Amino acid sequence: MKAILFDACDILYHRPDYDRRMDEFPGPHWCDVQREHKDEFKTIQQRAALGRYSVDEMFDKMLSLYGVPQEQFAKGREAMAAIMDDVVFFDGVVETLHQLKSDGFKLAIITNSFQPISTKLKWFARVGIDNIWDAFVSSSETGLIKPQAEIYLKAIDLLSCKPHETAYVAHTARELDGAKAAGMISIGFNRDDDSIEADFIIEQFADLLPLARSLRQQAQC
Repeated sequence: MKAILFDACDILYHRPDYDRRMDEFPGPHWCDVQREHKDEFKTIQQRAALGRYSVDEMFDKMLSLYGVPQEQFAKGREAMAAIMDDVVFFDGVVETLHQLKSDGFKLAIITNSFQPISTKLKWFARVGIDNIWDAFVSSSETGLIKPQAEIYLKAIDLLSCKPHETAYVAHTARELDGAKAAGMISIGFNRDDDSIEADFIIEQFADLLPLARSLRQQAQC
C-alpha cells in the first residue's frame, strides 16, 4: 500500500461546540427549522458542495430559512463562519499523520465541502498538518462529489497510484462503499453507527499507523 486518503470533517476534526453555538445564533429554534425544512437544507448544502453557491450565498439561504431578517445577514454570515471555523482535531491525528508521512506513505484529502481548500488548510496550519498533503480534492472545486467513483479516482491519479494501492478513511457507509467501488481499501473510523462496514475498523485514530504498516508489509510479501 502506497497512499492513505481521508475524509476531513469527523475524521480529522469535529465541532463539539456546534450545537451550543448555533443555540446562540441563529437561536435555539435552529434544530426545529432544520427538521421542518430538511429537503431545502439538503438541496442548499448539496449545491454549495458542488460549487454552485458561494459560501456567503449558502449562508444567506440558510439564514432566510432560519427566519433571520435580511438586515442581519451580515451578522449571521459572520456568526456562521465562526461556528464552522471552530474545529477540534481528534486525539492522535497530528502525530499519526506525521509518522505516516515519515514512513513514506502519500497522504491526501477527498472532501465534500463548500469550504475552499485554502480555508481548511488554515485550520490544518494551527496544528502543523497543512504541508503534509500530496493531494487535496474538494467537491466544490472539482464539481465531483462522493460517493461518485470519479472523485476518488481523481485523487488517486494525482498521487500516481492505482486504486488497490490506496486506502480511504471515512465515517459514513456511502463514502466507504464508494471507495470500495473505486477499488480502494476501506477503513472505518468514528463511524456514524456500529452497523457500518468496512474492510478494516479502527477505534482510535492512532490505530491507523500499525494497520497501514501491516497492510504495506502484506502487499510486499
